[in-house]
Amino acid sequence: MRTQQAILESASPSQLDKLAGLAKLDPQLVLIFGSLRLLQQQPFLDHLYRSFPAAQIVGCSTAGEISSAGVGQGSVVVTAIRFRESSFRVTTAELSGMTHSYAAGEQLARDQ
Repeated sequence: MRTQQAILESASPSQLDKLAGLAKLDPQLVLIFGSLRLLQQQPFLDHLYRSFPAAQIVGCSTAGEISSAGVGQGSVVVTAIRFRESSFRVTTAELSGMTHSYAAGEQLARDQ
C-alpha cells in the first residue's frame, strides 16, 4: 500500500494544484477530512472529482484536521491510497443522531 497526503488551505489554484501530485499515485481510495468552509465550495469539489475519476472518495467535515503535519483547523486533508492487492467497497448509512449510531453500524456490517 502506498499513500500520499496534501493539506489544502483554500480552493485557490495553487492549493488545488496539490491534488495533481496525489493523482499521480492513481489511488483507488481518497480520504477527505476538513472544514465545511472548503468542503462546500463547488470549485474544490469539481477539482477533486476531476483529479480522481477512478477513485472511491470518502470523507466528512471535522472540527479539526489531523495530518502528517499535526493538527490544524480550517483546512482539508486529502489522503490518496493505492493498494497493491486489495479490494474494498464503500457503503453508507444515514445517521440522524448519535442515538442511532449503533443501528447505523449494524446496517453497515449487514451491507458488507
